[in-house]
Amino acid sequence: KLQKATRYALLAKALGPAELRYVFPRCIGFHYHYTLPRGTFDRKTRFLKNIKSPKVKKTLIDSYNLLIAADPVLSTFTQSSPFLDGKYHAKDSRMLFWRGGRALKHDGVFQRFPFLGELPKYKHTLTDLISKLSSKDERFKKSLLKRGFDPELLKKKKRMDFVWNPVKINRLGTIEQRGMDMNHLDICLGVGVMLKFILRAIHQEFYHVLPSDTGLSEPFKLDGNVIFVPPYTHVRDELQYQSAYNGFSNKDMYDNCAAFFKLAKKLVYKEYSSTLKPIKKMIDKKESVSDSIIKYVKKQGYSTEDKIPQEICAKIALLHSEKFSKRLQETKKCYEGLGIE
Repeated sequence: KLQKATRYALLAKALGPAELRYVFPRCIGFHYHYTLPRGTFDRKTRFLKNIKSPKVKKTLIDSYNLLIAADPVLSTFTQSSPFLDGKYHAKDSRMLFWRGGRALKHDGVFQRFPFLGELPKYKHTLTDLISKLSSKDERFKKSLLKRGFDPELLKKKKRMDFVWNPVKINRLGTIEQRGMDMNHLDICLGVGVMLKFILRAIHQEFYHVLPSDTGLSEPFKLDGNVIFVPPYTHVRDELQYQSAYNGFSNKDMYDNCAAFFKLAKKLVYKEYSSTLKPIKKMIDKKESVSDSIIKYVKKQGYSTEDKIPQEICAKIALLHSEKFSKRLQETKKCYEGLGIE
């Protein structure tokens, strides 16, 4: 069942309840939260505050832009949805059906309201970010009013209620990366550790994130305290597409994943290095969970052009359930060694 929160009910009416009932239960994602810089979030209004400190403002914008630049990398590391109802669509089918849009060449849930679900653009200032979030909210509210929704009901909703982008400022007071597939726990935690220490460096050591042409040839290069990332158009039009459809098999996408991992290794505390082994294994083998599922299907005598029988789908589910249990115990031992409960 869909969540009963009012914002989901409004979304269902705006986008079409039938489509949402089909896609929502099938789009299970791994969402990562990191606390917003101190003083930037008003807990009464559940919205951002345009504070005076230039350093803190820059920290928030750099965190936001880093998560956008890293989105195709993170979705490649966590991709686990090559098949939907027995049919192959892409290595990350969830991204296609959830986001959709011209860049992905696929219809998605947010086809009529792409600004609510697409990968957002980099922002230059906190003022830009606040303005964009406010205008996005107003655009959706106006579209709902045109469809005859109760104005009084809409007045009660906060400005960030109607946001489902892969990178978003959350009404809980966090910055959230929500573009990833759900996956085995060791992979999710490995990705979480990388993000934790990269964002920590931005928040506490004031590392800067610089979109530039340098980020094309040397993505996620660390020079002093500057992290170079690719231009937004390359992230949206090329890397996002390659992540969804090809993953590690695309050289540019693989190079970005390897570079992001290299950056993370420099910033992650040494005692946490063991938590990154599942990510390193993927990079070494050039194989995500989606790749392993596709490989299994081919071993059973089917191709990505075939409709996969239900019994094969059931075997895949059972196989990964068994793997999940085994990897859970291994992950538990790894984190117990760090003194984390």
